[in-house]
Amino acid sequence: MDPSLHPPSRQEASGGDGSGRSECLPLPSGGGGERECVPQAQALSALVFLYRQVLDDPLPWLHDIVRATRPRRLPAVLSREEVGALLSHLRGTERLVASILYGGGLRLLEALRLRVKDVDFAANLLVVREGKGDKDRRTMLPETLRGPLQAQVDGVRRLHGRDLAVGAGEVWLPDALSRK
Repeated sequence: MDPSLHPPSRQEASGGDGSGRSECLPLPSGGGGERECVPQAQALSALVFLYRQVLDDPLPWLHDIVRATRPRRLPAVLSREEVGALLSHLRGTERLVASILYGGGLRLLEALRLRVKDVDFAANLLVVREGKGDKDRRTMLPETLRGPLQAQVDGVRRLHGRDLAVGAGEVWLPDALSRK
């Protein structure tokens, strides 16, 4: 039987130093002698399949494998005071966007992609379109942002009206879309 089909030793499975902290298992690649790094869980699943389905072996050595552990990462969360201090240094549109991020729980691109039709002032809702996972969702519009956001929308409408009055403020559309 080919010796490369046998399970790795404990030292090989743990990354070579015996610490068990390796996130991947080195396996021979199909190329000219170099090795590629395969996540340990994937390599272990392949070995389990091989021994259970192909070799019909009960895997007595499985409990000896030192599994890779992922580091715990705690999210960095600002306190209310820190958010207030941060927002106090911002003005205008930047402050409004940052406030929407914090108050509405939006991600940066979600806030930057908001359109007028995505804001429901009557119901205090924001509609996030094509967010994470390409899904639409609704979230709250904080009461404190209602006035500033309405002022932003009104200001942009006035600017657009002035642009149209001087012959600007239009956008090129493809033929099929411009006919709709």
